[in-house]
Amino acid sequence: MALKVERKYIQDVTAKGEIDELTFETFEKFLDHREEALSNNVRSGIMYLIGRAKRGWRRFIGYYYKDKGPRTAKLRFGIEIQLKALQAALQCLEEYVKQNGKKTEMINPVIIDYKRMINRLKTSTAQYNAKSEEQKEELRIKVMDLERSEIHGMYESGEISKDQAKELRRFVNYIESVTLQEHVE
Repeated sequence: MALKVERKYIQDVTAKGEIDELTFETFEKFLDHREEALSNNVRSGIMYLIGRAKRGWRRFIGYYYKDKGPRTAKLRFGIEIQLKALQAALQCLEEYVKQNGKKTEMINPVIIDYKRMINRLKTSTAQYNAKSEEQKEELRIKVMDLERSEIHGMYESGEISKDQAKELRRFVNYIESVTLQEHVE
């Protein structure tokens, strides 16, 4: 119910022309992933998606927009839209509780999760820092090199089979290609 309210808010903002098509698609994908995760496991899905949303916004803003001024403004605008969508969903849930007091034990955890998401968005006012993002990127690459070394060591010591080592290396290579591709864009 709350995700439907969020989706409707985003669609209304888009219909008014307040956000561009790319931003709308980003929100839609985010909502689709949340619906999928929530259909599997509500608690872990929300926590996973909060982190994923932050990473997605950083990636979206950091790599799509080249100029720092518009990038920061676009990030703040996107966070404001997302914040308003979450607040609309929270308000809908709270009204539902007032009208149907019997089912509050099922709705209260969802309300608490929405309040957490809202608080995290409100407190994530740290500005985008290109130098720290570059340092994070370097650390990610170093970690991938360490992962390769550890996989090789595990294979050499007989802890894992040749096929397992091959599959683990393939996974690390995939992660590296995604990381480097995002860095280039």
